[in-house]
Amino acid sequence: SKSFSQKSRLKSHLLYHEGVMFNCARCSQSFTEKGSLKKHQQEHEGISFPCDYRDCSKSYSNRGTLTAHQRMVHEHFKKHTCNQCLETFSRKSDLEKHKILTHEGNRFSCDKCSKSYSEKQSLKRHQLVHEGIRFPCNNCSKSFSMKTSMTTHQREVHEGIKNHTCNQCLKTFARRPDLKKHELIHEGKRFHSKSYSQKGSSK
Repeated sequence: SKSFSQKSRLKSHLLYHEGVMFNCARCSQSFTEKGSLKKHQQEHEGISFPCDYRDCSKSYSNRGTLTAHQRMVHEHFKKHTCNQCLETFSRKSDLEKHKILTHEGNRFSCDKCSKSYSEKQSLKRHQLVHEGIRFPCNNCSKSFSMKTSMTTHQREVHEGIKNHTCNQCLKTFARRPDLKKHELIHEGKRFHSKSYSQKGSSK
């Protein structure tokens, strides 16, 4: 009395009752679905699907397992937030590593002001401000001390490209830091609402 939403599932179910199995030629395992056999055979062939996230060396025998890993580890449950730049991490150890590499350790200081940076390249970009080097926008009269700022300006103002979307209100932003600052507004609203409801219940 079973029902199936996909014709392929029904076919596999009927083959199961008929005793039709798909056998692996390299070991003793057998499967009711041809697709399951193909996934299994990838293990024998040594085909691996590596995770392409930074600092992750994991690899999996099939794409489905890789996707599950990425969703669980890299894309969800990012509860650890850096209090200096608001970047989020799924593991506390990744957050600590980020703090050491980005906000602590060896610093490259500007000899013309008090600013310091974790990377020499960041210091060089900053020093362009003191040297008076500007990057003009081709579409308007504005100019910027950093090329990245000019590019962001062009994408946001002239091209309308805003790749960072708020999950709460769907407002879009050209830069991730701007999105992070905006999300704090929603955090504050939730906190205010929670505090108000607690006060109401304590009456």
